[in-house]
Amino acid sequence: GEQTLRARFDYDGRNAAYLSSRGVRLTSSAQWFLEAPNAPRRFGSAEAGLRAVTPLRGDQIATLTLDGGSTFGGEAPTLYLFSLGGPSRLGAFPPNAFRGPRYLLGSLGYRIPVGRLPKLFGGHVYLEAVAEGGSVFDKASRARFKSSLTLGLTTDTLIGPLFAGGSVGDSGDVRVYFLIGRLVR
Repeated sequence: GEQTLRARFDYDGRNAAYLSSRGVRLTSSAQWFLEAPNAPRRFGSAEAGLRAVTPLRGDQIATLTLDGGSTFGGEAPTLYLFSLGGPSRLGAFPPNAFRGPRYLLGSLGYRIPVGRLPKLFGGHVYLEAVAEGGSVFDKASRARFKSSLTLGLTTDTLIGPLFAGGSVGDSGDVRVYFLIGRLVR
């Protein structure tokens, strides 16, 4: 079993949960695991994130995302390590491709409207480009940063957010995505 003490802070000052055009979201969480499967002793983890969105000329939008986390106090079992890979977390790589006790991830995005769905079905359709860079590591000196460029169409629909596009990684890795709902965020 698992016994955990948790604390979480979440401030969301964006004007929309998805496809916002301005604002900031700050998140942080800390956990202390009193008991966890395959953990020889107690350990903790902490994570923080920043998402900033600002309008540019016309309807163009720029985004910045910064995330990081660390485990501490004891060795965390594999299932409790941080992971990168998959949509919005180095998209050119498979989900959970990289695991480690610490991580850093950053992205810069650019979004421009290219069309609009009928009002009954959703809102603007955007062409979006996102450059991501990040690493998981045990010591900062051992961090090996990977990068990914994602390009696609995105919109907020009656059935939730939708993204269709692909990602290319710095070592030639390629992934194609069609996402609906919570995974898009």
